[in-house]
Formats: sequence, C-alpha cells, structure tokens
Amino acid sequence: MNIGKFLNNSKTFNAITFQGCYDMPLKHFEVLLNHFNETGENLLDDYSCVKYLAWSSRSKNEFSLEVYKNKSESVSKIRELRIIEPEDIRAASIVLKKGLESWKRYQEHLFNEPRRLACIYTAKEKVKSKIFNKHGKACLCCGSLKKIALDHVIPVSKGGENSIDNLQPLCRSCNSRKSDKIIDYRKL
Repeated sequence: MNIGKFLNNSKTFNAITFQGCYDMPLKHFEVLLNHFNETGENLLDDYSCVKYLAWSSRSKNEFSLEVYKNKSESVSKIRELRIIEPEDIRAASIVLKKGLESWKRYQEHLFNEPRRLACIYTAKEKVKSKIFNKHGKACLCCGSLKKIALDHVIPVSKGGENSIDNLQPLCRSCNSRKSDKIIDYRKL
C-alpha cells in the first residue's frame, strides 16, 4: 500500500483535505486507494472533477473540446467504480453536455462572424453608393438591373477583406452562382 505516492500524484488533494473543502467518505477513499494499488491508476483528481461538476450544475460552463473529453473520461472512470451517487454522476454529465453545447455555439459564432461582418459592411449606404458610382448599378456578370447586391471578389471565407477594392455589383442570381469562387467581373 503506497499511500504517499497515491496522495502526492493528485493535483486536487492537499495533504489533509481536498482543495475546495468537500468531504470524501472513507469508503470512497478506500476504493480509490485500492484501485490505485491494483492498477496504478490514480483517480483522486477524477473523483474531484465529478464532485465539482455536480456542484456546478447550475452555473454556466464553457470548456474547450479537450477539457470536455478529459472531464468526460473522469466521469466514466468514477462511474465504473460506483462510489458516487447516481444523481451526482447525472448532474456532472448534464454540466458536461451543457458545456459542450456552449462550446459548439461559440465555435459556430466564430465561424460565422466574418460573414456577419461582411453583410453589415455591404449593407452600408455609403459603401453601396461608392460601388454603384464606380461600376454602375447593373450586374457585371449578366447586365441585369434587378436585385443587385454587393459581392466580395475574394470571398471573406477565403481571406477577402471588407473593402471597396474587393466589392463588385452582381445580381443575386449571379452572386449565388459565383458562390465562394474568386471571380473578378470588373476586369472582364
């Protein structure tokens, strides 16, 4: 029984008590110590992770995908030992799910942000009038005068900037057909 090594390998155990001061039943400690002695796997920090997740089930949790995976592994390992109440495991799982959903929404926001800013830029009357004064109010691809929109020559998704020099008037149909290709109709 190597209790010193067991305790020293933990990031959350602080000599006498767990940082954050929650009580761990002696039975739980014994199960974790026996597991360590049998497998060499120290689950003290995983136990602590599950406890903190269960406590934080009412707060907003956002983590990276890597942190989510690590915490999910902690919950799975502790669930297998059957030492934490099922309600705490459920609460920890809910927190993880909410955190992952929040992370996904944030990633989607980051992905869509350049496009959103591009739409705001091309909707400005000042920008529209400069482009229409420079190139006319007709589609540079088909010549249509209906439903003219401003198109990014180099799409934002490919590093194009929101600038007058990167815009051209296209009808919605031609703009849609062009999609995210780099085609400069101003020079044709």
